[in-house]
Amino acid sequence: MSWTEPSRLLYQRGTVLYELVCHLYQRKLPYSELDICEILELSRHHCGHGGDVTPPFDILLAHARKHGISAELLGAARSFLAGLKRVKSSKAWHLKRKGAMLLLLDPGRPDGTGASACWSDHFRRGLLALPPYELRRWQDLVLTMSVNDLKQMPKVWRHTAQKFVAELAAEHVVSRLTEWWPDASQRNYWPIQTGGSHLLKHFVWLLETLPEAHPAKPACDELVQRLVLLNWKPPEQAVKFRIAAALYLAARPPTVAWKPLQSLAAKEDREGHIRRIVHDFSKRHGLSHP
Repeated sequence: MSWTEPSRLLYQRGTVLYELVCHLYQRKLPYSELDICEILELSRHHCGHGGDVTPPFDILLAHARKHGISAELLGAARSFLAGLKRVKSSKAWHLKRKGAMLLLLDPGRPDGTGASACWSDHFRRGLLALPPYELRRWQDLVLTMSVNDLKQMPKVWRHTAQKFVAELAAEHVVSRLTEWWPDASQRNYWPIQTGGSHLLKHFVWLLETLPEAHPAKPACDELVQRLVLLNWKPPEQAVKFRIAAALYLAARPPTVAWKPLQSLAAKEDREGHIRRIVHDFSKRHGLSHP
C-alpha cells in the first residue's frame, strides 16, 4: 500500500490517540454518570478487536453496581450496543451478550415482536411496576449476574443470592418470581432470547439457595417443574436454564424430581449434560431409566 504524507500523518495521530485512550481506560478515573454516557454515545468500533472495545461497557457496569442504574445510563448503553450490530469479533459478540442482560432493565426498550420477542419482556413489565426500594434491589441483583456458560452456581453469586433473599424475605422473593414466571396456560411456546435465558438460569439458582426445610421450598419446586415442562423457541436458548433446572431437581427427592427429570431428558441438549444428570440421579435412587 502506498501512503501519501497526509495519510501517514493521520494514521500516526490515530495510533497515538488510540494508545492514549487504551491507557486511560486502564486507570481508575473518577467517572461521573455524565462522563460514562458521553463515552458510550461517542464510542465507535469497526473491527471490534481493539483494547478500547469492552472498557466503556465495563466502566458502566462498575458504576451501576456501585451507584445503581439509571434511565440515562441505559439509554447510552442502548446507543453503544446499537453501534456494534455489524461488528463480528468475538469481543463484540461477548459484549452483546452482556448488553442483552443489562437491557432487561431498560424502561425505554420496546417489547419485542415475532422473532425478537422474549419472555423477559414479561419480566421487565413486572419489574418496572415495583415500588422504588424493591425495584432497586432487583436491579442490583440483575447487575451482579454474569453472562457465562457455567452450569453450576458460582460460590460468589450464591453468597449474593442468599444475601438478597435474606433482605427481601424468601416468601416475598418466591412470590415475585411466581408473578413473572412463564406459564403454559398463556402460550404453547415461549419465545426466549439471550438475555432472558441467562436471567432464567440465575433465577433457578436463586431458588436453589433456599434450604430444603424452608416453608417456601415446595413453591420453588413447583416453579422449576413448570419451567421444565414448557416449550421454548428457539429451543437452543433454553439449554442453559434447563441444565440449571436439572441440577436443581437432582438435589431434590424422587417424589419431587423424577418426573420432571425424565421430561428434561426427553428434551436433551446436544452435549448430553442433562442425560448424565438424570442417569446419575436414577442410579443414586435405584430408579429405572431407559
